[in-house]
Amino acid sequence: MYIVRNKSCVLKKITLLILFLFIAKLHAQTSFDNEFDFDSVPAFIACSDKSSRQALRTCFDINFNRHIRNFFRYPLGDQEAGRQGVVEVSFNINEYGFVQNIRAVGGTLDMRFNAKFIIKNLQRFKPAIKDGQPVMVGYRKWISYRLSKTRRNITTEYTSFKRLGN
Repeated sequence: MYIVRNKSCVLKKITLLILFLFIAKLHAQTSFDNEFDFDSVPAFIACSDKSSRQALRTCFDINFNRHIRNFFRYPLGDQEAGRQGVVEVSFNINEYGFVQNIRAVGGTLDMRFNAKFIIKNLQRFKPAIKDGQPVMVGYRKWISYRLSKTRRNITTEYTSFKRLGN
């Protein structure tokens, strides 16, 4: 009986060790780098002709905010109830230029759904390049749902992207 308990204890420890190693590897894969570590940053196809980082960033922001304005819908239930909020949306642009792993936090359920819908409908990007190879990068955006008497306000904030893949 004691030997079986020890085997069970050893198996639990091995399982915990494997889980710990998996989490450590996952954390290492999501370590963040600075945008200046890249040869080129992700870009909308419309921004492909821009040569400087600042021009690419400005073009990205303009096109991203235009996309948000085009797809933004204030949830009717939240609007009628006077609910406001801010949704933080995180997503990756993979090495093929597609958006994936969309996560939304904050706001109401309907606000999060709308924010995910906005990001899901982004076009394909020109991927980021590091050391001559396309790499996955992560972005984080904030979409504000604010009510005003004259019109609905939407605001977004840009934060520099962070590298997520090796």
